[in-house]
Amino acid sequence: MAGTDVVCLGEALVDFLPSSRGKRVRDVKTWHPCLGGAPANVSVGLARLGAKAALVGVVGADEFGAFLKAGLEREGVDVSRLRETTKGRTGLGFVSLTEKGERSFTFYRTQAAETFFDAQDTRAARSLLSSTRVLHVGTNSLVAPRARAAVLQAMRQARGAGRIISIDPNLRLHLWPDRRSLERLLGQLLSTCAIVKLSHEETSFVTGKHSPERASSGSKRRAWCWAW
Repeated sequence: MAGTDVVCLGEALVDFLPSSRGKRVRDVKTWHPCLGGAPANVSVGLARLGAKAALVGVVGADEFGAFLKAGLEREGVDVSRLRETTKGRTGLGFVSLTEKGERSFTFYRTQAAETFFDAQDTRAARSLLSSTRVLHVGTNSLVAPRARAAVLQAMRQARGAGRIISIDPNLRLHLWPDRRSLERLLGQLLSTCAIVKLSHEETSFVTGKHSPERASSGSKRRAWCWAW
């Protein structure tokens, strides 16, 4: 895909949504598999808006990985650098919805394929990264040190080429055995990016400030986007 507008770097997983709201995961009888993972969702949204979007990451060489690749391709997302691995399995998430639409998650992401992202993936995506307008990065695929190093390398390459860098922390704290590693990573990511997307609940952990107004004050060179 020549002249890619946005390269999304990070996880794709299968979200199972319930057939009806207002039930706990244990009480749901029918589930519907959907495309999931914050960077993957961004790539789909951009493609639907007419942008040329690519997803760079790792899925399992399994049925769920095949489901994701086929679904993303149908949406118009470039998946030519979405690698399959036999070392891990495609992550799964079961999403329970209240009557008001509030979500809770149950994940199966032990030894998840997404954590096997490494330098070979940034090398494979070099042509995309050098020609894109925007690099969008998530954090949930960066638990392993090799993945963090590879993503930071990709961000340095994109920034050196004058590209816009966007970050979605999308915090899932249970994935991080050492929160200090996550805090250090967020410090490195935020120092590089131009756009940050946060939920209200993430603001304090990511910025050390308790309100969007305080978090965004003094950051004239960065755009902050809050989602509730």
